[in-house]
Amino acid sequence: MTNILEFLTADKNMSTMLRAVRSAGMDTDFEKEGAFTLFAPGELAFNKLGNKAIAELLRPENTFKLAGIIKDHLVLGKKRISDLRDGQILKTVSGKELKVTINQFGRVMINGATVQSRDGTASNGFVHSIEMLLQVPAL
Repeated sequence: MTNILEFLTADKNMSTMLRAVRSAGMDTDFEKEGAFTLFAPGELAFNKLGNKAIAELLRPENTFKLAGIIKDHLVLGKKRISDLRDGQILKTVSGKELKVTINQFGRVMINGATVQSRDGTASNGFVHSIEMLLQVPAL
């Protein structure tokens, strides 16, 4: 079974997220054994920022800021979408809180970001693609 880094590498919808992980120097963090859940912004989410903002964010001098943004999307523990409950609060590795909302149609949102694809399985956790960044960086 692949780890989260390998999962991101194989998924074309995660190409910018993969570049962000690598630019932040977090490659090995996503290769480690453990139990993680990554609410990963997909290409749609990054496209909302625009090419100029993405390029700025990926600059070497923004490594620390970028790592913080990624950590705001990462939760300890393996959580499938079916494990989540409406109103549940998840704590990210950076200490931020993420609120789970599930509407009457079963659509799951994390801090207002709709989950687009779910339960991407990796040896060290799950990856759920979301349609926007949970923290929009100030550049």
